[in-house]
Amino acid sequence: MIASGTRGDLDAFVALGKGLAAAGHTVTVATHAPFETLVREHGLEYFRLSGDSRNFFAGLAGIALREKWQNPLKVISFCDRFLGPFFDRFLAESYEAAKSADAILYWPFLRVGPSLAEKLKIPAFGVSNFPLPYQRTSALPSWFFNPWPRVEAWPWPLNRLYNNMTYTSALLFWQIFRARLNRWRSETLGLRPLSVRQEARAAHALPHLHGFSASVLPRPRDWPRDAHVTGYWFLDDPIGNPPNGLEEFIEAGPPPVYIGFGSMVSRNRDLTDVAIEALDRAGARGVLLGGWGALEQKAPRDSVFHVDSISHDWLFPKMSAVVHHGGTLTTAAAVRAGVPSIVAPFGFDQTIWGRQTAKLGVGVDPLPQSKLTAAKLAEAIRIATSNRTMKQRASELGAKVRSENGIARAVEIFHQYAR
Repeated sequence: MIASGTRGDLDAFVALGKGLAAAGHTVTVATHAPFETLVREHGLEYFRLSGDSRNFFAGLAGIALREKWQNPLKVISFCDRFLGPFFDRFLAESYEAAKSADAILYWPFLRVGPSLAEKLKIPAFGVSNFPLPYQRTSALPSWFFNPWPRVEAWPWPLNRLYNNMTYTSALLFWQIFRARLNRWRSETLGLRPLSVRQEARAAHALPHLHGFSASVLPRPRDWPRDAHVTGYWFLDDPIGNPPNGLEEFIEAGPPPVYIGFGSMVSRNRDLTDVAIEALDRAGARGVLLGGWGALEQKAPRDSVFHVDSISHDWLFPKMSAVVHHGGTLTTAAAVRAGVPSIVAPFGFDQTIWGRQTAKLGVGVDPLPQSKLTAAKLAEAIRIATSNRTMKQRASELGAKVRSENGIARAVEIFHQYAR
């Protein structure tokens, strides 16, 4: 398994890896050094890749990438400058990691699967816990542009035209690393170079496993046959002991509101003050989470409890609502817990999950973090914590998701291809 991305992406990879290991496979996860402990503590083998996605996404470079994401030309220039040298090292290391493998599961943004499968003559699978931007569909908005409101509800011909435009932008994005990829193919793997479309076709030809629930986001009907939606891949860690005083805080009053933004960092904005003021305005208590995009510890308040880390599986069912960035696994944890979501997307696929939870009636309309104010967040908290219909729908969807076994389904599909 060749993995990168945020902690949520790695949690999903490790969860699927544990499922494959339980089915009798020896699983090695090739990823960055900060995730070595995560991999090893779950009984999987580890191969070190250069780079540090945690420092990238939590630093100024990660913020700059997210801000430039809506402009493909700016993204191309940025990625070539900042990520090009890393990509060269990554390609070499991925080949070393995969040499003795019988199958490869790779994060599709890394683009190595088709070439390694061709060289080693073994099956390869794209693996992600979100819908990929380079798979054509008229059912989902674009990752690459901030779409006009409700693009997916446009008349089909206009929707399809928009989708073709964004698909072309995705091809431009992959063009960033094509020269480096082809140099690696020629000099290291002894394979012929590929054009942009040949490389895209090679990627599309591989089976893809998507670790999200069709109950939350139905599989687009116009996706390729080999693009599978399996259900979520939850990494159910042992809960251990919660931070001192947290259980007493939760039991001391009405269920609190969780507020945390995972690996997302805001430029020049102190979202902690926004969160605390919103809780005050809404008359609610809150649990604020640190993480990569840390909400800072402020002066002690009876109505607010700060934690550096905590199991979502343990915490979310005890909350009245969950305020988060809309990452796939945080959204999944909120849905599985059966509590309403308030999504403040920072970028990437997060708007998709924010819109979908609102569409399903298990959350409010997404509040983009760049425009987030204490007043807007307070109103969203009031709605999410008092709307009985929303609470009921969240409870029903949570029960449905808890009945699914996405890991078992993904392993079953893997065996259909890799025999």
